[in-house]
Amino acid sequence: MQPLLDGPRASLTEEAVRGLLQSHSTVQITFGATALDGDFTEVADITEYVGKGSTIDCDITQTVQRTCTLNIDADVTDAGWSYLEGFVRPYMTMTNPATGVAATFHLGVYTLTTPTRALTTTPPTLQFAGYDLNYLLNQQIGDSYEVASGSDPAQAAADVIGLAIPEVEVVVTPSGSALPNQLSWPFNPSQPVTYLYVVQELLKSIGYREVWVDWEGRFHIEPFIDLQQSHYEWTFDTSADDNIVADNTTQDVDVYSVPNWWRFVMANLKDTPVDGVSQFTWEDDSDANPGSTKNRGGRLFRYIEEVSVATYDDLVNYAQRKIVATLTPGEQFSVTTQPFPLAWHMDVIQFVSEALVNTLPTSPGGERRVVSTGWHLPLDGESDMTWTWQTITDQTAGLGMTTEVVNA
Repeated sequence: MQPLLDGPRASLTEEAVRGLLQSHSTVQITFGATALDGDFTEVADITEYVGKGSTIDCDITQTVQRTCTLNIDADVTDAGWSYLEGFVRPYMTMTNPATGVAATFHLGVYTLTTPTRALTTTPPTLQFAGYDLNYLLNQQIGDSYEVASGSDPAQAAADVIGLAIPEVEVVVTPSGSALPNQLSWPFNPSQPVTYLYVVQELLKSIGYREVWVDWEGRFHIEPFIDLQQSHYEWTFDTSADDNIVADNTTQDVDVYSVPNWWRFVMANLKDTPVDGVSQFTWEDDSDANPGSTKNRGGRLFRYIEEVSVATYDDLVNYAQRKIVATLTPGEQFSVTTQPFPLAWHMDVIQFVSEALVNTLPTSPGGERRVVSTGWHLPLDGESDMTWTWQTITDQTAGLGMTTEVVNA
């Protein structure tokens, strides 16, 4: 999630922001957008041109993880901004009318595609689809690309992003690793390589999570995070006095599409793979997970993959993320809340509901550790927000494995 006091909320207190997010009848919600030029510099506030029906969506299983739909009056050109040259940053503001305390939440930076023009309004309404900055990475390089041996793959990935989008900010956590050999992506017109592909291949080689873009349009390159051990970013308790979760929450437990045995083998081996050296195998025999071998009467549902990595440790890191990517969809929740613009990328949430007591995966008091895999936020100041939450279960406890949800 966004930090409580990030950016435009820096002068507020955490108590004030929490109070706005968990309010029921007193909060007033407005929305707008800021126009940015090609260098990501603010040009104008175009709120007066943005109409209802606009939305922000997140789906972490997609290459472009956040998208928007913006209805903008054609007169927006009067503000001295062109969507062909620049970007747009939507925002939402929550206000307590009794105290005047207001908190603004930036909701990402988007590049807009050619709009559909609605001629039934005056001035005409431009209906834009917008995509986060991963969209600009998913373009063909148009040439050969090389990364020298000895390079830190994390910094090399940041360099690729800077090549594709020169003025963008990239937040990098150095890996401390060095490529043992030069990596090359030859130019091939029939199979063109994208900037995003090179970035993700570099990050995969060191077991980093896939690159993502935050609410201010900054790229993040960082190691995988143990979601089972990380701190909760928010608690939604349906029995709490300030509960904002609606009564229409649904649960879906999918068992038979979930593997319970995995094998990962290093690619391009000359010899037979050896477990613990060039091959990693793991079986889920958890009592808590409904899809485990114990809960399926010993039946195995296998998943096998060959992976291009430099070392066995890299293979294990990749295996950890892939296992949980295929394991945790066993339980998902569809949830409705009032607008909650703090949401962002793979938010780790404590979900408490008496309806979950004595259901698998077992947990005391009907509590679940979940990660948000997607959400839909209407920009109208009235409609509720919808989420998809995915349970993080501790199937890997005691094995020294991290738990991470990534694109499958």
